Amino acid sequence: ENGYKERVEKWMELAQYATKIVEESDQLESMFTTESLNVNFRFKVPEGINPDDFNRKIRYDLVKSGKAMVNFCNLDAGLSIRLILLNPDLTEEDLDRFFNRFIQAGELLLQESEAV
Repeated sequence: ENGYKERVEKWMELAQYATKIVEESDQLESMFTTESLNVNFRFKVPEGINPDDFNRKIRYDLVKSGKAMVNFCNLDAGLSIRLILLNPDLTEEDLDRFFNRFIQAGELLLQESEAV
């Protein structure tokens, strides 16, 4: 029982850590208040770019390249990347790496869309 409780507490702490990364980032925005192990966010895009299509493409590129496995959902406010924190081996370093890769993919996609 204590092992399970400690695991859930760790996941909740990681969810808050991930939420803090989103809130402190200039490139990301929160899409829904973090209340459990789901962190909903997306990459901010300039006016004229569809944020749903853009974030769907980031997610597709990360999954296709094998750099990250993350899903999305549709909220009232639009498409949201949904990071679900259930891996018992997950660390803050893993989250740092994930968000760095996500932001890099978004910045690359922005550069590509500006070149068109």
